[in-house]
Amino acid sequence: MKTYSKSRQGITYATRWRLINSISILSIITLFSAPLVAAADDADPTEVVVTGQRPSDVALTTGKDKTGDTGKLLSGVAGVAVQTAGGASSRPVIHGLDDERVRITVDGMDLTSACANHMNPVLGYVPATFVDTIGVQAGITPVSNGGDSLGGTISIRTAAPLFAKSGEVLTTGQITAGYRSNAEAAYGSATATVASDTLSLRLNVAAEDASDYKDGNGDTVTSTFYKTRDISALGAWRHGNHLFSLSIGARSIPGQGFTNQQMDMIKNTSTFGNLTYEGTYDWGKLDAQVYGQAVHHLMNIGKDKLTLPGTMMMPDMPMNTRGIDTGASLRAEIPTDVGTARFGAEYRHFGLDDWWPPVAGTMMMAPETFLNINGGRRDRTSLYAELEKTDAGKWGYLAGIRTDQVVTDTHDVVGYNMMYDHAAMTFNAVEHKRTDTNWDATLIGRYSPTETTTFELGLARKSRAPNLYERYAWGTDWMSSLMINWAGDGNAYTGNQNLKPEVAHTLSASVLWHQGKDGWTVKLAPYLTQVDDFIDVRLLQSLSSGDAVLNQLQFVNETARLYGVDLHAEGPLWTSARFGNGRLHVSSSYVHGENTRDNTPLYHMMPFNAQIELEQTAGNWTNGLELEAISDKTRVDPQRREPETKAYALINIRSAYQFKTTRISLSVNNLFDTSYALPLGGVSVDNYLASNGTAAFAPVRGMGRSINLSIARSF
Repeated sequence: MKTYSKSRQGITYATRWRLINSISILSIITLFSAPLVAAADDADPTEVVVTGQRPSDVALTTGKDKTGDTGKLLSGVAGVAVQTAGGASSRPVIHGLDDERVRITVDGMDLTSACANHMNPVLGYVPATFVDTIGVQAGITPVSNGGDSLGGTISIRTAAPLFAKSGEVLTTGQITAGYRSNAEAAYGSATATVASDTLSLRLNVAAEDASDYKDGNGDTVTSTFYKTRDISALGAWRHGNHLFSLSIGARSIPGQGFTNQQMDMIKNTSTFGNLTYEGTYDWGKLDAQVYGQAVHHLMNIGKDKLTLPGTMMMPDMPMNTRGIDTGASLRAEIPTDVGTARFGAEYRHFGLDDWWPPVAGTMMMAPETFLNINGGRRDRTSLYAELEKTDAGKWGYLAGIRTDQVVTDTHDVVGYNMMYDHAAMTFNAVEHKRTDTNWDATLIGRYSPTETTTFELGLARKSRAPNLYERYAWGTDWMSSLMINWAGDGNAYTGNQNLKPEVAHTLSASVLWHQGKDGWTVKLAPYLTQVDDFIDVRLLQSLSSGDAVLNQLQFVNETARLYGVDLHAEGPLWTSARFGNGRLHVSSSYVHGENTRDNTPLYHMMPFNAQIELEQTAGNWTNGLELEAISDKTRVDPQRREPETKAYALINIRSAYQFKTTRISLSVNNLFDTSYALPLGGVSVDNYLASNGTAAFAPVRGMGRSINLSIARSF
């Protein structure tokens, strides 16, 4: 295994000079390439649209490749960051609130991570190539799209069914293949649709293989490999104003490394079915949905970790989970004289079994099966009502109220042997069933004094009940509690059956200035959130070996405060026959989070960051130049021993050419092969294991230069 060389973090004067020169040179190349292609036909490339549901939200289009981690499609969205996990399993963070504090749906399905390390998060269930649109609602979320979450809502949508004109038959599709030099990643996908004017059938397949990537120093970041296999089918029937759709599919991950975890994903398979109905009536709209997903997940020590001294004494530790998500929803939308009224009901069940088979020949992990979560369940029943005025007048509003009853329970547990009896008996002696009755409320007022300016003020109360691991992970010894960790910080966690639901009160404001559909748009949005009973941690004990220190932590309720500001701006820079069209996209965010008990920083707060992208379209060419800048991360969580990271700047360039039905894309990420540490990457557990458990935890290094090529052909 290669070890990390001394990092070249920070931005030196020489680096700044190279950045300035490179931006100038690349801008000149981009501008003067336009005359060569100005006569070509216009192109309409496939794009990911990140947008909110309210009219005041800003729409952002991006030409990024749909490959690898679906969460990367969210880069450049103000207020949204991505917490690093596996190569295909990142987790979004909105305004400093991460993981299950963000509601994420896939085609309306509420899904759950079925893993003690959250290696199969919601975005890990859908490949980027299947994504058509992503709706992002940061901060204050309408109750119709919220529930059991604090930070906001992310709605993933795959492509809607296509239908032919009356009396015709439609056949269409696309084949895509690509390669990324860093990690030697190869991927491919295909989609095909055949449809009449009333029936539609679509088939999607995708596959991707990636090795470990290299950082900016040329060193391998181990346990970052992954493989994914996907297939899905969509059938739809349209009759008048009624649309029925049934989608089914499966995802297989034969292996995925996690450099910031003790374990790796050995295998993960998921299958789903999703039946939806959309109808339009004289009185309004009616939507209904029934869905289910089954997950089988296996963790163990992966191929990279098996070569490290820190795993020689324990090369095998199987951990298995099975998760079942089922849900149903009914939603009505009714226009009235005072606004649009929405009413809805939802039911959602999550069942979980988490067991660790015995390992023959060991004293600590035999002879019985360790039952970590035994027959766990989490049932949520929800009702909501909402009224929204969105006409063309100066004043608008949105008001709603929602209630969520969350019931959690689990059966009694056992450990590998009598060493675990005390903790198991203590857990089993307590009644496990908990019922949390939560309620949310949202009130947003909007004022548009002119056609180009809108002011918005919002107030919300939102709540989230603890997940099954936060409440029922019962192991108090070092070995079992080290296996409970989705923070990627190398520490050990144990649950708390007495946890209360989190309750967040958020005040937000925004000012939006726009010049119409194709003109400039600027939005500035500050916010303040106070979270009562915030689920944080308390220190139980520490374990030291050499320079390494591990903390054993228990989930507890605290009080937290988060505040920050988001800025988004985009607009045209030029329009000419010679140079085509140029647009500038700018997004930046700042968030401050603290535990108000002792004013210590919350974990995984993204430092100030900004992304600036210059995009040029000329005929069939689309070119992009992007600067991504992250400041120093010095406010870190002391209880988790979170490492600081240095500021860095990355330059990415891309170019795409559309020739009839073929699109060729070439991009270079991290053009100058900058070495940097990921602010939300956690710590390198692999390097800790390579030192046989004696080296202090260091932050995970980011990916170095990668040259990427993709070809897509439509038919």
